[in-house]
Amino acid sequence: MSVGILIMNCSKKEYVIFNHLPFSTRGEILSSFVATKIITYYFLENMGDDIYLIDDHLDEETWPLKTPYKETFNYEEVTQRVIDAAEANGVLTNRKKFILDEDDKSLFFSDFD
Repeated sequence: MSVGILIMNCSKKEYVIFNHLPFSTRGEILSSFVATKIITYYFLENMGDDIYLIDDHLDEETWPLKTPYKETFNYEEVTQRVIDAAEANGVLTNRKKFILDEDDKSLFFSDFD
């Protein structure tokens, strides 16, 4: 099973996940111009913060950060806010949202040209 990546910002107590985007693993991120733009944009907008790219499968025993594992459960997920800001600032363009289940609008993914 492929391991996904997420951005963890311990300074702002927030994180970015890629579950509604067509990339989440190391290989997918490295081969996606959009992924690298989102990550770079987030890091540049939050310079000086305590930010990490970490595997999404970690548990309390394998947790590598100084911030306690259980404390991150209360962090805010800000993925859509980051994508919206990147789009508003011209970093991303031509977002398309694909609904996977009309009965459950939370099942979707976004793609970009």
